Formats: sequence, structure tokens, C-alpha cells
Amino acid sequence: MPFRLVGTVFTVATFPGLVVAAAIQDAVVDRAGVPTSLVGDGADAYEVDYDAVGSPRTALVVTFLPVLVCSAVAATLLAVAVRLLPFWTLGWWICSWLGLAVGSHAFPDPETASAIRRAFTAAEGPARTVGRTLVVTVRTSALLSLFRFDVLYAAVLYYAVAALLLPGTPDLGLPLLPFG
Repeated sequence: MPFRLVGTVFTVATFPGLVVAAAIQDAVVDRAGVPTSLVGDGADAYEVDYDAVGSPRTALVVTFLPVLVCSAVAATLLAVAVRLLPFWTLGWWICSWLGLAVGSHAFPDPETASAIRRAFTAAEGPARTVGRTLVVTVRTSALLSLFRFDVLYAAVLYYAVAALLLPGTPDLGLPLLPFG
């Protein structure tokens, strides 16, 4: 019961990020030509058929491009909050909230792992190993999302943006830029 309540509160608090992530996923799936079910064909309305993804390239695009785009949108919103808006103002709060919400919904859906698994099943050698590794990565991120690891990802993204843009911010101890 408490986990369901926490999940519901998290979803309500981060609904803009869920909407943005779903819109990005929808745009990528539509652009990649992955079929979706319609009302009345026996499946849930507008459910993506990840099993119909044919090529490994399409599987990778459908799985990881939304992650990159959501992360870029979140980083942009956080950069606006950190660099352009005065601290502790309404604009700062809204941009920070939206950036953290989008960043916390950046991880891929576990259903996309089936697209990678099926696309890389026919592959031989290193490609098959890469496919299995990516499936494990997606499923691990889905498992860690149960423990709100996605929120930790958004917080680290916020800190990384602040470390890059604000003078005097302690760095992460990792080189974020090759010339920094």
C-alpha cells in the first residue's frame, strides 16, 4: 500500500514530465514506422507493437532516442533555471520542477526491451552480445525505477548542469567536458 501511494504521488507530481516523455516516445515511434494498435482491434487503444520492430537500428532508435531527447529537454530546462532565472523565484521553481519531471521520466519503458531482444536475436557474434547487454540495461533501469532511481538520475542531471554553468560550484569529480 505505501509503495502504491508513493508511486501515485510521484506520478501526479511529475505529470508534465510524463506527458513530455510520452509525446517524444510517440513522435519517435511514429517517425520510425512502428505499428500501433487502434480502437477495436483487440488490443488496448494506441498501444505500440514493439514486437513488430524489424531492424536493430529501428529498435535502438525507438528505445534510446527518447532517452536522449528527454535528457536534452530536461537539461535545457534546468540550464534556464540555473543560469537565466533569479534563484528562488516562481520562474526558477517552475523550470526546475519541469526539468526534474522530464528528467525523471527519461528512462525507457521495459516494453522496449522486447524490441531490442527480437531485433538482435537473429544477429550473430558481437551484435548479439550488444543486444543482450542493451536488454539487460533497459530491464535494470526499469527495475531501478521501482526504487525511484529515475529521480536520482534527474537530480544528478540537475547537479551536472549546475556544475557546468555556475562558477564556484563543486564539480562531480568527473570530466564533463573534454576541455574542462
